[in-house]
Amino acid sequence: MALPDDKYVVRHSSHIVKCKRLRLDQALSQGSTEGWSEARIKAYKTRESNPNAYYYRFNDPGEEQGKGKWKEEEKLLFMERLKEVGPDAGWGIFSMKIPGRVGYQCSNMYRHLIE
Repeated sequence: MALPDDKYVVRHSSHIVKCKRLRLDQALSQGSTEGWSEARIKAYKTRESNPNAYYYRFNDPGEEQGKGKWKEEEKLLFMERLKEVGPDAGWGIFSMKIPGRVGYQCSNMYRHLIE
């Protein structure tokens, strides 16, 4: 089932609920965290003291998240970052130098590399 970028699906055992997704930059421009999960709020509030937790799932406000297959320039940045900090730095912190990508995407990329 294909949905627009601003929608997501929550699957329950008995039914499917379609919800409107509130992007980080949209919520911040509204001055609200309404519609955010508890995990997202906590990560945002502690991004200064625990950037790894925040950048594992989220980009900076207003930064578009990369989707799909990695571009060649992203792969090069990934490999440079891997040489610089290695795979044990924390994927959120690792991803901060790769525009558009978040920590879990970098973690997945690494897993594909070592398979």
